[in-house]
This record gives sequence, structure tokens and C-alpha cells, in this order.
Amino acid sequence: MSLKELIIQEIEQTPEFLLEKVLNFLQFIKVKHIHSKPQTFENERNNKGFRHRKSVNKQHW
Repeated sequence: MSLKELIIQEIEQTPEFLLEKVLNFLQFIKVKHIHSKPQTFENERNNKGFRHRKSVNKQHW
């Protein structure tokens, strides 16, 4: 049985009054994960390049 299937099975056996807490917890974890993702190498490289071009343009003017 897959992890997702096990979670669904547990949810199906969970009393209704706990489901709201389960949903809130899952949403919290997802938001936390999104905000804690480290930048990829490509993103870092692009951001550095953008800052560099921006500073060069300022010096040029």
C-alpha cells in the first residue's frame, strides 16, 4: 500500500471532530515547506546575474 493510500485510510478512520485539525495541520506543513525551500543553483545564479547587471547599468549612467 502506498503512503498516500495509508494516509487516506487513516483519514477515513478519523473521527469527524479531528478532521478539521488534520486539514489545518496539512495546510500548515505545505505552507511551511513552500517558504522554507532553498533556492536552486539556477535561481541563485540568475539572481546574482540580475544584481550584477543592475549595478553595471547604474555605473554606466
